[in-house]
Amino acid sequence: MANPVLTEPITTEPPVLVRRLLRGGVWVCTGRIAGIGLTFLSHAVLARWLSPGEFGQFLIVVSMIGFLSILARFGLDRILVRFVSEGLATGNALLVKRALRVAFSVGLASTLCVAVLTVLILGCLRDVLELPVSVLLLLGSAIPLFTILCLVAESFRGFHQLRYASLFQAHSG
Repeated sequence: MANPVLTEPITTEPPVLVRRLLRGGVWVCTGRIAGIGLTFLSHAVLARWLSPGEFGQFLIVVSMIGFLSILARFGLDRILVRFVSEGLATGNALLVKRALRVAFSVGLASTLCVAVLTVLILGCLRDVLELPVSVLLLLGSAIPLFTILCLVAESFRGFHQLRYASLFQAHSG
């Protein structure tokens, strides 16, 4: 059986499609530039305010949050865009609803597992690494936050709402 997404002609007029792509591209580029610019600016200010050791710890924590958030997503962000877009293209609201429910359920479970494991492992090594408890709490709460924000952003991307996707996309690294 042929996939209707691949075999049915595009019903949108080309000028409308081009306009939509340009508008979406402007939102994505603006969001990325603003996110990267704010990250650069905040790092420059923090480099002035914090001691070199504290700033180094900050960068390690930010890098860990970014990496562990990617790990916690379990590839669900990419799957979410695919199935939401496919459901919209085929008019299958049930597919869209199931994709959102499964992605957020599995995403919440995986991010909580990664956060708890991270806090437990680093908690055992806290004395060796000289980590304050506040850093462990920050990691334990930031990993789920960044993961869920990314899933929300990719949900909007699947619904072709690039401006909202750009607003919710976390620019952690």
